[in-house]
Amino acid sequence: MKFDNLMKTIFIVPVLGLILVGGMTTALAEKGAALPAMDSAGLGLAGVENAWDIGGYITMDGHHVKRGVLLRSGKLDKATEKDKKQLLEVYHLQEIIDLRTTAERSQAMDPVLPDVNAVWLKILNENVESSSNNMIANIFQKPATGIPESTNPAYGIVQAIKAGAYSPAMYTPIVNSDYSRKQYHAFFMELLKSRDGALLWHCTGGKDRTGVAAVLTLAALGVDKETIIKDYLLTNDFSARTIAYISAEAAKLTQDQAILRTVPKLVGVDREIIDSFYDAIEKQYGSMDEFLKNGIGLTKQDITQLRAMYLE
Repeated sequence: MKFDNLMKTIFIVPVLGLILVGGMTTALAEKGAALPAMDSAGLGLAGVENAWDIGGYITMDGHHVKRGVLLRSGKLDKATEKDKKQLLEVYHLQEIIDLRTTAERSQAMDPVLPDVNAVWLKILNENVESSSNNMIANIFQKPATGIPESTNPAYGIVQAIKAGAYSPAMYTPIVNSDYSRKQYHAFFMELLKSRDGALLWHCTGGKDRTGVAAVLTLAALGVDKETIIKDYLLTNDFSARTIAYISAEAAKLTQDQAILRTVPKLVGVDREIIDSFYDAIEKQYGSMDEFLKNGIGLTKQDITQLRAMYLE
């Protein structure tokens, strides 16, 4: 698959999250459906989807990732007052890192929280000249008049799948892109800043760019690959009702089983996506450790400091 097509894929899925995954709390509430139950890692935020603490994991050398300091989530614009209080008073939130594009932010701005530093790190290069830019523009257009199906919340994602949006290699551009790797390097530089409370990072659905950030963070802290992948796949638990709801709505639009099997992979995440990400890293860099060193640009001192800060 050509680089531009891969970029099209990685652009389209997170942006779709703004319309579909990121908006499902409201849609489900309107239908009287309860939100997914949160397990012990969940942040307990009523208005923020896919939010959990990546702490608690045991590293390969027997340490534990500190709880309550490394938080990940979907977009924050629907955070309730209780959610904000929870982040500030329970987690003592100090910084929010927004990984979204300009268009995504304009549609759903983060709340301004007192004494919380806000950092914007666009993981995707908006200056790349490719068909992906047109795809984004089309997604943000209002539904076409005269197409009744466009009111179905699964309409956009079904159309995206028909257009070839899904690929197991959808994260490969992060491995290939100098721009994206530099942005993740900047993300780690934020992690390395001293603070007394938690740091939270997010994109729109809290699963792709956010998920990759969590994968890289846990890898840098020395957590094993299978544990990291299990954490990545927790999106499917935290978003189980959303996935089921969109899948059911998609079935009203098409009987194409290939499309219906792909819907959960785009609304949630899939093992083949993260496996492909690791495969690309290992093919080009030899190992995740080498990717963190030579691709992301972390020094041995950076890794030592990260572990001193976030392990116990």
